[in-house]
Amino acid sequence: MRLAILGLGLIGGSVLRAALDRRLASEVKGWDDSPAVLEAAREAGFGRHVAQTLEEACAGATMCLVAVPARAVPTLVDRARRAMPPGGVVTDTAGTKGWIAGEVRRLAQLPPGPRDGQDLPPFVGGHPMTGSERGGFAASKADLFDGQPWIIVPEASRTPAGPEEPVGAVDPAGAVDPAARVETLVRGLGARPARASAETHDRTLALTSHLPYLLAVALAESAGKDRDTVAALAPFVAGGFRDSTRLALQDPVMGLDMLTTNAAELTRALAEVTAAARAAIADRPADRLRRAREFRAELGRLKQWP
Repeated sequence: MRLAILGLGLIGGSVLRAALDRRLASEVKGWDDSPAVLEAAREAGFGRHVAQTLEEACAGATMCLVAVPARAVPTLVDRARRAMPPGGVVTDTAGTKGWIAGEVRRLAQLPPGPRDGQDLPPFVGGHPMTGSERGGFAASKADLFDGQPWIIVPEASRTPAGPEEPVGAVDPAGAVDPAARVETLVRGLGARPARASAETHDRTLALTSHLPYLLAVALAESAGKDRDTVAALAPFVAGGFRDSTRLALQDPVMGLDMLTTNAAELTRALAEVTAAARAAIADRPADRLRRAREFRAELGRLKQWP
């Protein structure tokens, strides 16, 4: 494998560190559009793995991972597909999948088109289910993905394989399944790949990730409406408020992209949770609170949360 990483923030930087630590590729090149980020990577000792341009990073790459905010993904995926040699695969790490896949397909139809009659390298969506409210290359670490799920969304033109299909499986034409190649990378990084459709991913993440972020922002904004009251509010907040608003510390650029690229599913999830909240107050709340507690306890056991 010759690996190109576009975007060296928390996720991309962690992929760079893990790939080098585990010797997953014969060559690893990282690129970011921020000179400050590239300098941070050099200062951390990764200078020989830093590319000056996207095209330099992708030249000769057999796998390209795009780790940038969601709205920037389609353009970089398209540029990478046109810069890579035939036979490569492109994947991403963004938290929404349907919108990105649609944009990638749209951009692929625009000039200059595939080179020399060659098809563009396939795009396989991906989303590591781990992270932190802290961002940037300085927050990256080689063990970020250890034991964590990583959702793989195969190309829309392909039928996703069942869970029993082994890594390295071939399609009817004899070519290695691009999603299986991404799974090989993901396993090498220490994560646990799981396949899903874009629809399933986006609908589920609206409830488990995007809405929690939105609610954290809304709660923090409501409590901190008047800046003069922050000091007065401090004695009245404890662990519950801290935990409920932690996600509001996330990078606003990434947060905005997450909300706007999955707006339809997020609106559906907000309506569902709002209805459940109203019912929890008015309709046999003890039963609802008990069921919620049991669900959360069981989920915690499955996830081995402390």
